[in-house]
Amino acid sequence: MPVTFDSFLPDSGGIATKMVLFGKNFGNDPSLINVYFNKKKATVVGVSDDIMYVLTPRQPGELSDISIVIGTDSVVCAEKQFKYLLSTNVLPYAGVVDANGNGGFKDGPIGEAMFESPRFIHCDLDDNLFISDNENRVRLVSPQLGQVITLADNIARPVGGCTSTDGERVYIGAYVWKASANDRRVYCFDPERQWNPYVIPTGIPASDVDWVSSIAIDEDDVIYFGAENGHLFKVDTKNDQWDYLHQNATRNGDYVYVAYSQIDRRVYVATRDESKIYYYDLKTGEFNYLAGSSKGHNDGPGDEAQFNTIGQIAVDLDGNLIVADRFNHVVRMVRPDGFTSTLAGQPGTAGYLNGLPENALFHEPYGVCVSPTTGAIYVSDKNNYRIRKIVIE
Repeated sequence: MPVTFDSFLPDSGGIATKMVLFGKNFGNDPSLINVYFNKKKATVVGVSDDIMYVLTPRQPGELSDISIVIGTDSVVCAEKQFKYLLSTNVLPYAGVVDANGNGGFKDGPIGEAMFESPRFIHCDLDDNLFISDNENRVRLVSPQLGQVITLADNIARPVGGCTSTDGERVYIGAYVWKASANDRRVYCFDPERQWNPYVIPTGIPASDVDWVSSIAIDEDDVIYFGAENGHLFKVDTKNDQWDYLHQNATRNGDYVYVAYSQIDRRVYVATRDESKIYYYDLKTGEFNYLAGSSKGHNDGPGDEAQFNTIGQIAVDLDGNLIVADRFNHVVRMVRPDGFTSTLAGQPGTAGYLNGLPENALFHEPYGVCVSPTTGAIYVSDKNNYRIRKIVIE
């Protein structure tokens, strides 16, 4: 007998909402059943022939079609869609200030450590945070140890990082001037070496690249970065070979931030001063504009969106781009189609306040990263001397 899917209750909720699905010929073995909210798989906790019990998964959008797959049968509830209710909060995570509201340099427990000028930030597969603090330090925030630890204090302006595919190594870029580069543009931090950094040779001549601002990595362990001269580069870490990804991608003299999306096979590129976002499509080899116009603050379609000095960018678990919009004092989200929204913060208002995203305040958020395990967003709130956490459920 064919499977039918007639209705479900409730018709809205957040993550892990307990739901009842009604239909016929479900069977009685949960292990044989897959339920999807759009493309996100739900947890089936119980089933009888005409009733099924599931827990909703975390979802990227507001409305979801629910489908049931049992063997070769696949059915969608035609009666209605499920409305996913997002719950977003901005929370403190690491860093304290002194009595005068200033930061400093202090290792120790996460709740006591201090940051002097937190800028770029990266989250590895174990939710360790790697933070470039001021001009030469790389700091580790370890949730397992509950500690903030300085890993290096002699790297020339460390920038954003990335993690190797096997999760064993973290790469940090160096924001060095070409005349003094000596190929010291990418450092490797390996727990097997007690996190002591060493240089990864790129082979790129010093004359070809200037002011590396961030790096990203794909599933083949190819590292991508942009330079102030407008070129995009790629380095295969398995054989130390380099090549241009795209020449003259951005205007000469602007700072460039990059992020990689495995979902779309895109290398996203953001320009700081121009405050626009582009992407290089690895599938087609094309370089395309995505979002940003004149400086300011405006949400909406990509060609209407406005940013005010873009900082670090990152890709979330659903393929959206997370953007540190520094002088708007907010964190933005850009969909793959370019539609831009304000995720947290009050545009144009600097301050420090946790809580609901529309009430939260930041003071020049400089760096952003996304946990690959939980989807939480971490923010280097530079002029508040703190690391903040945005939780979306």
